[in-house]
Amino acid sequence: MGVMAADAGGPTVKLVAGIDSSTQSCKVVVCDAGTGEIVREGRASHPDGAEIDPVAWESAAASAITAAGGFDDRRCCGMTPARPMRRRHW
Repeated sequence: MGVMAADAGGPTVKLVAGIDSSTQSCKVVVCDAGTGEIVREGRASHPDGAEIDPVAWESAAASAITAAGGFDDRRCCGMTPARPMRRRHW
């Protein structure tokens, strides 16, 4: 797991994935870990509105992952929130 054949009999490529879940959509890129080249990508929109059910965000992420070809062959994944989370000082 974590490698993908570039072509039949060709070299293997280590892949990493990134998810950007913003206020309007969820975007996924799968990149070659060695070169940073984007191998494939996917996108899915969030519903309109100021308050959105978290299930809709999860659904958009799943749709974007599927559109990007899935995650079965990637080594790791990182995700950014819609906006930076602030550290609370208690």
